[in-house]
Amino acid sequence: MKKLSVTQRQFDMIVKGYRVGGFVLVVGTLATFSILLNKTIEFAIMFLSYFLIKGKYRLQYHSHSMKECLLLSLIIFAIAILSCVPLKYSIVFCGVMGILIAYLSYRAGYVQLLLKDYAYIEPRYNELIERFESESKFKINTASYDEIKRRCRSLNMSSNAIEFCLYAFTDFYGKRYNDSELADHFCIEIQSAKNKKRLYRKKLEK
Repeated sequence: MKKLSVTQRQFDMIVKGYRVGGFVLVVGTLATFSILLNKTIEFAIMFLSYFLIKGKYRLQYHSHSMKECLLLSLIIFAIAILSCVPLKYSIVFCGVMGILIAYLSYRAGYVQLLLKDYAYIEPRYNELIERFESESKFKINTASYDEIKRRCRSLNMSSNAIEFCLYAFTDFYGKRYNDSELADHFCIEIQSAKNKKRLYRKKLEK
């Protein structure tokens, strides 16, 4: 089966034709609806004022699909046509309705843009925060003698506790003491040395 190839220009023309067709369908449907309600001129004034103001507000609300956009346009303008008072009572009202639709569409488009920006920025912001917290978190296995000493002092630990941490978590004294060596050096039970080591590690990395 031969594969069809479409150039970018041809594709753009197809999309443009699809949009124009949708626009004609909406206008035709609304015009028919206004004729049935005997509000053709009211609809014409409203639609004209809508397009004149829409040109001023470049930002407009856009639905996720063309079908949704057409349906939404039909519903909004149909309600507006029903709401329009007869021309013999007010000419201005129809124009105001068109202006109001254009303005509300602009505001909805503005909110939509903000939500898109938030959806794009929010996960990246959280990622940066997580990375910062991860990098700034105190890691005892890679901390130096001076870093552990400063960390202990910032937590107001006793001199005995600071000395224990320096022996347990740094090789400043030639090596990192294991539980048995810590117990011998500080004259405590091995289990006490394990408990202290676990407690101080948790406290320093908190």
